[in-house]
This record gives sequence, C-alpha cells and structure tokens, in this order.
Amino acid sequence: MIRLTSLLVAGLGLTMLIAGENPAEGDPPAATRTAFDPAGVRIGTEAADAVLFDDPAAIERAVAAVTVPAAAVPSQAATPDYWVVTGNRVNLRGGPSTSDAIVGQVGEGQRAEVLERTDSGWLRIRTEGSATDAWIFGRFLQRQV
Repeated sequence: MIRLTSLLVAGLGLTMLIAGENPAEGDPPAATRTAFDPAGVRIGTEAADAVLFDDPAAIERAVAAVTVPAAAVPSQAATPDYWVVTGNRVNLRGGPSTSDAIVGQVGEGQRAEVLERTDSGWLRIRTEGSATDAWIFGRFLQRQV
C-alpha cells in the first residue's frame, strides 16, 4: 500500500513538472498578471489586492458601480389586472383547454387577477382571496374599470 501511494505521489509530481505552467517568452510573470476591476479597468494583482483589502469602502463602490436595467426591476406601484366573472357558474381548469381537469368554479361578479393569456383565448387567473391559479376561457371575464 505504501509503494502504491509513493508511486501515485511520484506520478502526480512528474505530471505537474511536465504539464505545469510554463509561460511563453512574451507572457508577464505570474506576479504581474492582471485582474479584473469592477469598474472595467484592468489592473495588476498587487493593486487589486490593495483595492480589495486595504480600502474599507471597496464594497460600497463595487455595489454602486453595478447597474440594473430598469426593465429587470419590478415596479412596486404596479396594480394587479383585475377582471370580473360574467357567467353564472364558470369552471376553472388546470390548463388552457376543456380537456384539462376542472379544479374549481367561480360565480358571477367574482373578481380575478389575470396572470397570463394564451392566443387561443384562455386566461390564467387567481381569484380574489385565493392563492391558487387556474385557467378560464376569456369570454367569461370582463375587464373591471
């Protein structure tokens, strides 16, 4: 077992020696290679270490440098798209088809938030006061004004 371990360690050492990093003639030494600065400026690793470890405000500057596109930030002021059920008793389905299972029913005048629409006229809704989503055919809903 000791011979096998010694052979394995020797093989790894030889592999590292042969396949180890051997910089080309024009490459800078490892100590002066560049790192990426959050501001988009390439700087040496020594300077990067100084920026990250010697400056307590580095995190605040890095966070301030990150910009999020306006479309990616959800609007807090967005109001739900509520519609009103117009049919007496309308089936709610598990999917956008009459072949999908009935998961509930809604009555006339009940409010529902529209979450998604299909090209075939089906709407995925969440009824007011419920946490479940279901599908209803669009002709049984009217936009609330």
